[in-house]
Amino acid sequence: MRVQKTYDILVIGAGPAGSSAAKTAAETGAGVLLLDKKKVMGQPVQCAEFVPFHIINEVDLVPDQVALSVSFLDTYLPDGQVKSMTSKGFVLERSVFDKDLIMAARKAGAEVWMGARVISISREGVLVEAEGEKIEINAGVVIGADGPRSVVGRLIGSSNENFLIGAQYEVVLPKDKMTDRLQVYFHPQWQYGYGWVFPKGRTANIGIGCTNRPATLLNEFLAFLGIDMRYVVRRTGGLIPVGGPVKKTWGQKYLLCGDAAGLTHPITGAGIMAAVVSGKLAGAWAALAVKNNDLSLLDGYEQEWQEMLLPMLSKASMNRRYLLENWTEDQEQFCQLIRETWIAFPEYSNNKRIGG
Repeated sequence: MRVQKTYDILVIGAGPAGSSAAKTAAETGAGVLLLDKKKVMGQPVQCAEFVPFHIINEVDLVPDQVALSVSFLDTYLPDGQVKSMTSKGFVLERSVFDKDLIMAARKAGAEVWMGARVISISREGVLVEAEGEKIEINAGVVIGADGPRSVVGRLIGSSNENFLIGAQYEVVLPKDKMTDRLQVYFHPQWQYGYGWVFPKGRTANIGIGCTNRPATLLNEFLAFLGIDMRYVVRRTGGLIPVGGPVKKTWGQKYLLCGDAAGLTHPITGAGIMAAVVSGKLAGAWAALAVKNNDLSLLDGYEQEWQEMLLPMLSKASMNRRYLLENWTEDQEQFCQLIRETWIAFPEYSNNKRIGG
């Protein structure tokens, strides 16, 4: 006979969105299960690891979670222009950051299952395999924080459709390459994306997000930077949703947050801050709906995250569409396009673009 378990709230995915949701919901006294297919908390890291300074308004950062504090972003164009802007924030140790968020959820009262794989999900329940056992989970509310290819999103017909493919190395930097400034590079061959160097002190995350051959282009990028492959200590990669918010972030008893909801910034690909914010909101509204036995209250989640995040995401989405439509191999036109659509340039904020 199959084992069955019942919770007020099930959170699928224990990244920043899911852990934040689980902690917030558990703090209300709700019965919460947080599960993730990863066996080790915070591993593997699939992220460039930068967060803006105001993340401190959402989480209590501790020194072990921060690899480096940064203050500036330098953007490099192929015509030789370098545009510098203030960009205060932190390059994280995501493995530590994520583990601490999971432990905070557990401390708040959430049950945590690592290495738990969702076999199937339907409106009747969620079938999970954990420690070799198949378990049927029933929950009053299910929160999908399960990344760009969310199974919860598929269930409610609300999935991400547009992605960049990210490829990244963590590299031990030679002393002459060490920096405390974020660096972003653009090239017409890196279709619809960019390259980055995000320093972590003695090491740096060096990556490319694009739609074509990211692994090959990353090797070429490393050579362009004058860094030998022998300095590579870790390889990571993954999908970066850049299509903007999915068409709906709740339906019946299901909520989507973080990357599963498409809340990653469509131009920069940044998503940690939005994941934490949306996760906290999802947990709060899920707990309220369970407490009042009223699933219609879940609409409050969508309304609140839209009030907080939609203006920024809508502007970025419009710039993303313009970027896609006007990408070119012509260097002069390409550099002008980046000036119009990248956050470091005044044209990004000043343009009056209404549509794509």
